[in-house]
Amino acid sequence: MIQTPGEELYAIIAKDYPYRAGKITGMILELDEAEIVELLVNPALLKERTKEASDLIDANCPWGFVDMIFVQLNSDKQVRQELWARVYAINPKLHSSIINHIVEYFLRQRLTPEQTYKLFSDFEAFKREVNRVYNDIMEEEDNDEEEERWECDEYFQKIESRRNDYEAIYGNV
Repeated sequence: MIQTPGEELYAIIAKDYPYRAGKITGMILELDEAEIVELLVNPALLKERTKEASDLIDANCPWGFVDMIFVQLNSDKQVRQELWARVYAINPKLHSSIINHIVEYFLRQRLTPEQTYKLFSDFEAFKREVNRVYNDIMEEEDNDEEEERWECDEYFQKIESRRNDYEAIYGNV
């Protein structure tokens, strides 16, 4: 089967950069056709250009080389810890219980490794999503507090009613 240059490049690049292979292949395909052919016949040059492309991607990602994270994250506990660290990095002033709520939200999403990688590699998108979840949590807590206040008011009304009943029966003591 004959492969196009893009398919051939992708297959080679995916060995070293599995989650970035598409992006790096696209970057290389923007080069002149003669350069692409030269890269295909010179593996050392291709490796060098691939590294440059990866470094360029890293330069645009505040968290650095995220591929290594996904090689290392092989359990839910490790994913949880990584999420916790990233949420904390966005806002270190958040209480740990709030960070836990946010982490639980992401874990409930059951993201594939590719979705998690995409979320982690785009710092601004992750930050927006964390802020959205945080606002939802705060809104939910405000509603809970309002409900608790209503329950307290109802409780105090019952106490007041019982006190009035007591005074009616036994008089003012």
